[in-house]
Amino acid sequence: MAWPTFTPDQTSSGALDAALFDAHTILYATTDNTPVALTVGEQSLVGRITSGNIAALTGAQVLTILSGQAGADFDWNSQDVLNIDRLLLGTSSFVTIPTVTKGLAIDQGTADDAVLVFKSTGDVAHGATLIAETAVFGWMMKSEATSGGLTITGVKDADGLAGYAMQFRGFLAMNADTTKSASGIGIQTFYVAQLSGTDQTNIVADGNCYAWLARVGAATSTLMILDEDGDLWLKGGVTLGGYLGLFKTDTDSPVEGELWYDDSENVLKYYNGTTVKTIATV
Repeated sequence: MAWPTFTPDQTSSGALDAALFDAHTILYATTDNTPVALTVGEQSLVGRITSGNIAALTGAQVLTILSGQAGADFDWNSQDVLNIDRLLLGTSSFVTIPTVTKGLAIDQGTADDAVLVFKSTGDVAHGATLIAETAVFGWMMKSEATSGGLTITGVKDADGLAGYAMQFRGFLAMNADTTKSASGIGIQTFYVAQLSGTDQTNIVADGNCYAWLARVGAATSTLMILDEDGDLWLKGGVTLGGYLGLFKTDTDSPVEGELWYDDSENVLKYYNGTTVKTIATV
């Protein structure tokens, strides 16, 4: 049944005055028995916020209502999401150290699986589905469930070159540092330290800084270790494509397996763990 309408000079109990309704207005009431007209402006929705009256809500007010209300997956239909300063995945608040002013923060809570996964359906198909879905080519996750650390894994199928399952690249727009000392840096630089309390501290004497492991003989085996004072341990031998540089006259107490050039005697010396042996005259 249609509502009756009246011209401005007509009156009737309970009737609506057509003059109340300009363009883009609707009838609403915020108190009993007092309907009035509400103008709905552009880019607004009619609704009611907490402790408020029915109103033409702004976009910001609508987003406040929608926040946290999703009850199912939401599909953006392959459209872009633009102008986000910060994005938090998880249920925690943004971290304060390091600060995130424009970026992504992910809080897994107590989950121990991958925190970030990269997939290429239609291109990648490595088939190692006991490790990852066949189209997954990389992911990041905690190294250990209750203590953290970051493990980055790359997986590559057999369609390309026999390598590059994991590759790190760096490009520097200036001449590389040429310092060959404890203060030297590189185009690609790796840094490690121990933790003590709330800050970093020195690595313990002879502590292993870097280790290279591989799957060998149906087990994980360490192939190479570089420790905190620059000593290198190798499981196997060394094939040199250039010259071998040796220290002149060992100034430290020699350690087992150390080889050096004694320029005071012009000889090569080797320490077997018990005695220093002269192995060649130069």
